[in-house]
Amino acid sequence: MRMFLLIQENFHLELGKLIPGSTISIGGEEKKAKIIHNLVSINLENLYAQYTLQSTQDAAKWNECINPALLGMMHKTFFDEDVRKELGLQKPSTHGKLFQRIAVSGNFLLAIKRIFLGEGPVCTTDDFHNKVSWEMRNISRMNSRTQEWMTEAKDLLKDGYLESSPGMLMGMHNAASTTLGLTAMMYGTDKSIGCYVTLRSSDDSMTTYAVANPTNVGKIIEEENRALKLIGINLSREKTWFFKEKFGEFTSWYQDTVFVSQFGVETSTIRPQGKNPHDDFYSITKTSAVSQNRNEINPIGAQMKLLAEFDCVRRLYKIRLDPNKRVSVSPQVLLAADGGFMPWDCMNCHLEETSLREVWARIDEDREYLLRIRNPDNPFTTDNDQELTYSKEIGCMVLSEIETPRNSFTFMRKANRAVTNLKAKTHESLERAASQIVVANQL
Repeated sequence: MRMFLLIQENFHLELGKLIPGSTISIGGEEKKAKIIHNLVSINLENLYAQYTLQSTQDAAKWNECINPALLGMMHKTFFDEDVRKELGLQKPSTHGKLFQRIAVSGNFLLAIKRIFLGEGPVCTTDDFHNKVSWEMRNISRMNSRTQEWMTEAKDLLKDGYLESSPGMLMGMHNAASTTLGLTAMMYGTDKSIGCYVTLRSSDDSMTTYAVANPTNVGKIIEEENRALKLIGINLSREKTWFFKEKFGEFTSWYQDTVFVSQFGVETSTIRPQGKNPHDDFYSITKTSAVSQNRNEINPIGAQMKLLAEFDCVRRLYKIRLDPNKRVSVSPQVLLAADGGFMPWDCMNCHLEETSLREVWARIDEDREYLLRIRNPDNPFTTDNDQELTYSKEIGCMVLSEIETPRNSFTFMRKANRAVTNLKAKTHESLERAASQIVVANQL
């Protein structure tokens, strides 16, 4: 099944680079340029448009409503000899015909798929407990909620498998469904009313409408919804918003007239590393300093980036801002990982935090606080880690050490010793032994 999905996805990822409305296979500045260019092109298609509108759209139950039969029909149509002859296109090649068979077969498997329920639930009595199989004869030993859904699905249960609906599971056909969604653009629309263009990335889309008469705005929106419903796409009324032209959001890219920028919790540039609080704070300041040195960002942008990243790290580790947390320690000396304020700005973000805080240490309690957290004999403090990274200057892999001084907030992670995998005992034993060795070396 995975083989069929992979072949189809690779095809549509390459196709998405050529289709004007698809952004599933690109990112970064290339995606930004496509957002700007594609939505502006509507003015060239309809020179008589006097009224424009832009919508940020989200489809409801995307995976459940996209039918494999429709995906199979799309692939069959792409490489069908009669269809291509009618459209004046060249005959499909041998590889094209082979891909057609693979795509149709893969979507057939998707339509008849079954879901493995896994190991049965643990049932207990006063004397013993054991795992039971997913069979109706064991339903009396299960809780009321499990009994409820098993009773409803009893005709679909067989040998530990549950017959599934034709819909897709999470992550299936992201690129293929993007191509399918774009086939509805301007389908059945009367061009005398107006026109619209759509950007799509799976279930996320943004559409710009252009009409000559304001009374036609509702008509063209209704025609778009009607065309989308024909292929199983239902726009969410709660998550679909209408704005003025050149204003909206698309896959965490926000547009406001000529300004297009990416911001969101999944934005990679502001995502914390997840090592520990102190190293994550140091990482965001170092990247801001390096970006300024390379003229990739100006001081105002660096300051905004610092504020956003600082807040992300605090939310990740649930660090509550409390500068007066330590009664005898000055608020200016309290580390950010300990609840202190952010000491950096766009001009001093190249400095290490504990050294910067030391400048504000005025009393003995402040100095003792810094000495305690930087004590190398602290059992919770890790040693400097070595990292294997690629150096652009040298052009090869280099082994480097983290330059940040260790302290109490560069703590080590607890090894995951709760791994249970009955089907891979060997892998489990090796993983557990390796984790214990790592912890032993760190201690």
